[in-house]
Amino acid sequence: MAWNYSDKNADALALLAEALTQWSYTALLQDLFDDFGANDRGSLVVSPEGSASPGCGISTTTRDCAAFHQWIAQRRA
Repeated sequence: MAWNYSDKNADALALLAEALTQWSYTALLQDLFDDFGANDRGSLVVSPEGSASPGCGISTTTRDCAAFHQWIAQRRA
């Protein structure tokens, strides 16, 4: 028996972002991490079928989380 948790709201937003941009959610995150100057790529849960599941969370370092918040605070987002 397999069990997968997924927050359908976050997953739906990821699917919408992919449909609107024609980019994979993983590529969108990589671009975002590049924009705010992340030191690490972090990690993202990927389903057995290969689709990203943001509802399960995105793991990153404390430094990169702070850099992301600073980026938003400076209105550069």
